[in-house]
Amino acid sequence: MNKKLQKLNLSLKHLLGAVGSLHEETAAPSKSRKKKKKKKIQQEIAKGSDGTEVFLGLRDDGTEVAAKRMIKSNYQVLRNEEEFLRLPQLESPSIVKYVDFAEDDNFGYLVLQLYINGKARLADFGISRRLNLSQTTLRTSIVGTRFWKAKETIDEEVYFAVIGRDAEQYRQSAIKWLKDTKSTDRYIEGVIKRFPIIPQKQWPVALNCLNAALRISKNNSPQQEVGSQETEQQDKEVTAGTSIEESISSVQPLTLENPNISRRWHQTSHRWRPKLEKLANIDASRTHRLPGLTLVIDSEFLIANGSDGTQVFLGLRDDGTEVAVKRMIRFNYQVLRNEEEFLRLPELDSPSIVRYVDFAEDANFGYLVLQLCEYTLEEYIQDHLPDDTAERTLVLKKLVKEVLCSLEVLHSQQSRVVHRDIKPQNVLIGKARLADFGISRRFKQTETTLQTRIAGTRCWKAKETIKEKVNTNYKRSSDIQVAGMLVYYILSGGHHPFGEDVDCEYNISRGRYSLEHLDDDVAKDLVEWMINENPNERPTVEQTLAHPFFWTDDRRVRYLKILGSEKEAENCRNADEELLNAISKHTEGKSFSEWKNKLPSELVQKLDGTKKVYPENTLGLLRFIRNLHEHYKADAVKINLMALFPDLFGSVYIFAKERGWNSRESVIMDINSAS
Repeated sequence: MNKKLQKLNLSLKHLLGAVGSLHEETAAPSKSRKKKKKKKIQQEIAKGSDGTEVFLGLRDDGTEVAAKRMIKSNYQVLRNEEEFLRLPQLESPSIVKYVDFAEDDNFGYLVLQLYINGKARLADFGISRRLNLSQTTLRTSIVGTRFWKAKETIDEEVYFAVIGRDAEQYRQSAIKWLKDTKSTDRYIEGVIKRFPIIPQKQWPVALNCLNAALRISKNNSPQQEVGSQETEQQDKEVTAGTSIEESISSVQPLTLENPNISRRWHQTSHRWRPKLEKLANIDASRTHRLPGLTLVIDSEFLIANGSDGTQVFLGLRDDGTEVAVKRMIRFNYQVLRNEEEFLRLPELDSPSIVRYVDFAEDANFGYLVLQLCEYTLEEYIQDHLPDDTAERTLVLKKLVKEVLCSLEVLHSQQSRVVHRDIKPQNVLIGKARLADFGISRRFKQTETTLQTRIAGTRCWKAKETIKEKVNTNYKRSSDIQVAGMLVYYILSGGHHPFGEDVDCEYNISRGRYSLEHLDDDVAKDLVEWMINENPNERPTVEQTLAHPFFWTDDRRVRYLKILGSEKEAENCRNADEELLNAISKHTEGKSFSEWKNKLPSELVQKLDGTKKVYPENTLGLLRFIRNLHEHYKADAVKINLMALFPDLFGSVYIFAKERGWNSRESVIMDINSAS
């Protein structure tokens, strides 16, 4: 029996009430073989038309799973489904979750998350196919279930080859693919098998490809017998202008060149690829064997060190998944167990949270197996940001939003989790995800405050937790202040708002900060709100994500138009002197200080000619924008206000906030209607 199946205690008990009794059943296997067989027939939870059976299962870590079993001679469909479910792009709460893959001498087992109720998710990707980046159409054999097919697929019975002007390119691509994969015999059998249903006009194409395959076959010894399990995967999609090799590249596992090593490896990481290649090919005598996992305890594969003696190594699961393995000595590994418990919460099953994979232990250590990411936020900010200023700005804003979305998952009413150790080293980059939940805590249903011991990392603590000596009251707002420090760290390219070294915690406790490395007024406003020394004045994470910093250009223009309808802008030609003086402080040296010179002269003349001339101040500009969008929509769409006046929105928003305009009911209602 394959060792991977030892990780999966397959149970044949009926779904109703079964999960609670699985441990009893797997612990008492003394029933007769005959009875067990009868029970199996009655207790499977699903059955497919192709011989697939689905059973309940429990992993060794206690996870409830559905195990999909298919006989090996016909299980390429199962392998195909595995490959699709392992795509990072399908890591979503809307898609059934992949857990593991195992096999024995007779069957393949695809292990999936068990869903008893909850959100509807698409499943069963055995015959799914993937378009290349530039494709919109696939040529494929007829698939699907009777009565559940699109009209255009019902009447088609054609061969999968390309015809017409792209046939030669297809043939050359096919030749290259056949040489690279040494699969000519399998290909030839596929062509012969389908020849009776190929329309006569397409025979030359099929024969041409068959001829090419036969020529290659003469010069290459076949690597696999015709008629093996692989011959079932004959529906290779090929589109005009695209090689077969390209069409399957997104889900093709690496085949190791060393025939003595059967370790699978699905290449995902770019940064760690050289080391993972060594790990995939390393001599078995050097590996530290854990159930379902290949690990080498060597500095060559060490990727991180923690302050508490934690070490993180590269690893490969038996199904080929690249993982990060967090190791901690057992007498101190309750923190690791705590992190495991949090990561296994269904509420934290999100693309915004680092993904839990497995947990294992030996005589001396505990091992937490996690999704492998490319960098920590600290590494990424220091060494991997784009050089182009515009691209860099977009990347940084995206990182900020992803971090806050990650925190939103924790702080939700369903999760009720406070992280308590937010810092650059605990954010992992691919998509930015919060990680390291070793000292996280969870509120009870009605709680909003936790009485806890002092926790966190120096310079990355909320003010209210620094001043306490032993215990502290920790709220979601405590996470928010530290997240605000992190937002500034990201946007400033690695600086801390409360300074560095010995003064940092003193400044946090006194509320002394500097945002000198930020030019964007709206970004400053967000950070100041989050790092407010009064916990009650800080926003919720939902409020931070609704902040104007994240508004699109269209929504920002909509806001300017709303202010242009307010009485102050409407009266721009006779504005109060105090108001003009106040607003001029936000105008000096800005891109819109002489706004009429930036706009097309004919457009300015058109609007100036309808009434009295617009004054060339900010109030005049707001009224101009309002009337332009209300009465000259064809002209308005030609003007990119955010490009012409990049600092206009920020200056106006901060001024309007100071004057209390943003709190007016009319403004709030219009803003909400535009969101």
